[in-house]
Amino acid sequence: MTEEKRYDIAIIGGGVLGASLYHWITSLREESVILIEKESDVAVHTSSRNTGVIHRPFYLDPSRKRVQARSAGISYSLWKELAHASGSPWLECGTIEVAKSEEDMKALERYSEWSLQNGLSSDDFSILTGEQVSGIEPEVKCDGAFYSKTDVSTEFGALTKALFMRSGNSKSLITSNAEVLAIEENSDGCLIKCIINGRTTGISAGLVMNAAGGSALKIAHGMGYAANYSVLFFRGEYWRVVPEYGGLISRNIYSVPRHTKYPFLDPHFISRANGLKEIGPNAVLVGGPEVYEGISPADGNILSSLMERPIRPKLNLVFNREFVSLVSSEWKSSFYKSEMARRVREFIPGIETGFLSSRGFSGVRGSLIDKSGFVPEAIVEFGKRSVHILNYNSPGATGAPAYAVHIVRMMMEKGYLGDLNFGKSKISGSWDFDKISDLMVSGASAA
Repeated sequence: MTEEKRYDIAIIGGGVLGASLYHWITSLREESVILIEKESDVAVHTSSRNTGVIHRPFYLDPSRKRVQARSAGISYSLWKELAHASGSPWLECGTIEVAKSEEDMKALERYSEWSLQNGLSSDDFSILTGEQVSGIEPEVKCDGAFYSKTDVSTEFGALTKALFMRSGNSKSLITSNAEVLAIEENSDGCLIKCIINGRTTGISAGLVMNAAGGSALKIAHGMGYAANYSVLFFRGEYWRVVPEYGGLISRNIYSVPRHTKYPFLDPHFISRANGLKEIGPNAVLVGGPEVYEGISPADGNILSSLMERPIRPKLNLVFNREFVSLVSSEWKSSFYKSEMARRVREFIPGIETGFLSSRGFSGVRGSLIDKSGFVPEAIVEFGKRSVHILNYNSPGATGAPAYAVHIVRMMMEKGYLGDLNFGKSKISGSWDFDKISDLMVSGASAA
């Protein structure tokens, strides 16, 4: 095994969170930084395989998801500035979240309170009656709805690449086609064993930041961390709507979630920035983070994935009748597009199975579980000379720039990073580390 030079910091993962961490660290410090990405390009997986919706945090309870809500609220203006500077898509189409029951209507009232607490202006949203919804979206039928007027459709893959292009210093490096095999950690740093372009190589770093998305827990387990957590992977699938019908709806249409303790998303209608319209998703249980077809990874089967330790949290779900029933229902919607159309007809009654022309994109979400069930929040675990960001799911892409500031600030406070050199971001405007850090503490909006 050949060994490369030693780096001060190694970041594993070239997705939207890895890009955000790389941006801030290389902008603010003069240390040597290497970003390790296993694919031939950045943003290949979850960062590109998503709805592309930049969510305003109206649906996030600030008493339970404070950091997530603040990250999403603050990052909105950051993404907007980067999109305009880079020519990336930015379609401010808005989102209507429909209520289908009296209980759903109560949720809309909570959304109003949370929106204001999360920094949105009263001009950014409104609660609509069913008649008002039909007035702006005639194909949508519901009892009422929450209208988030400034939600945006974009392409997070394009934004991630634009962020990388505006990051880096004279000592930084991005290496692709680099698959991490194992990491040895001691008090002085880490030795990362990986295969780069078919050659086994050792990369030495004083600090490792694990932002590997769907593979992050596997890396953490390999280093002896996060032993109480397991992960289950769910593929979300979408169907494309023919233009003749899709063109009748201009906004994103969501519905109030029914199964909040599980990662089963209620179906929605997406207006993509490129003009395509899609409905979905389901949540099909699969055997790995990149299983975009079928149920098993190329190098194994779903059973071996489900049997990976720790097994106890998974066994708890196996004996949960509600969970097993939902898994069965999600598989059905994968096999039959008529089942997906049936779900969406609850609030878009005119959509017919024949209007679904072909399969759209599919993405995979890795959801952490412990003995209590599914873990609702992102987890940050600190090792001797490593930091592991786990369970960073939706609306993770929306909040990534500000959430990365939050992580870097925690690392400074815990002594993993020295004082910043007070360099500046290569993106002007709101991309100011200190101001974002203050906003994350105060809860004010950057918009």
